[in-house]
Amino acid sequence: MLKEPTPEYCQKLLQYIPQRPDEDTWSKVVAAVGNTFPEHVALDLLLSRFTDEQPNEHARKLQNKRVQDFGYLVNLAKEHGYTPKGSTNGANYTPPTPRPTPEPDPVSFADADTDSLLFNEAGERIYRLAVNRKVVNKDKNHTALNKYFTNEELTLSQIADEIRKGYAICAAQLKANNEGEFHRLSANFERSEMIILDLDYSTKDKKIDLETYIPIDLFLEQPFAQPFAMIHTSFSSTPEHNRYRGLIPLPYMETNPERYQKVLKTFIDEYHADSSRSDVCGAFYGNTNATIYNLTTGEIHHA
Repeated sequence: MLKEPTPEYCQKLLQYIPQRPDEDTWSKVVAAVGNTFPEHVALDLLLSRFTDEQPNEHARKLQNKRVQDFGYLVNLAKEHGYTPKGSTNGANYTPPTPRPTPEPDPVSFADADTDSLLFNEAGERIYRLAVNRKVVNKDKNHTALNKYFTNEELTLSQIADEIRKGYAICAAQLKANNEGEFHRLSANFERSEMIILDLDYSTKDKKIDLETYIPIDLFLEQPFAQPFAMIHTSFSSTPEHNRYRGLIPLPYMETNPERYQKVLKTFIDEYHADSSRSDVCGAFYGNTNATIYNLTTGEIHHA
């Protein structure tokens, strides 16, 4: 007999569901919750477990939900370890109930700026970021890397040109100091509209991490490559160990560094990217020998 679907019971079940399920599972979970509770209650329940990756993502899903009953959520939770109180599997055996994972801090995008995106006359999106033209390739001059950035407005093709010139880029624009200089410090984060991931799949001793490694050609064939607008090989990449970077556009302009870092870390976890690269003003070296894949146009620029 199905237990009464109270909000408290629903929240308990949700803790057993992976925080980043596949699209079909996620849609069914949203529908199961949305068809059981009033919309505002359903939204609060969903955001207690999952995170909006785009502004108002769950709210939009609730408004266009499919047919799905609450029993689906119960059965899905059972598949992931939930054991209803009093149930048994055999005379002397009770399956262990895992401790639910801690609830993440919900991220609200209510104030996200979706009206300030820039496009040129040809309809290409223009990105605001910072470029350092004093550093070429993997320069170990950290003083230069941190001091000589300039804020720029560039299309994806123009960003690719800067990378091929070996210039370092930062996914965020920076606040200027009293001398009008742009120093790369986390405290100087001004705004960003993209995520850059370092996909080098390396162990601590710089060898290939065989558990997560995906060669670049195979990565590009996967459905999970769809959010990326550009992929390029990094300066340290070799044919035997592909190291590459990926640029994911955000559908809004982010000015909140704390929220930006949460979103950045979510993508780092999802793609097994370098977890040490979660600085909101991280710098990424260019590569004069880069192979660059512009996934919006299909163009490939070989080294």
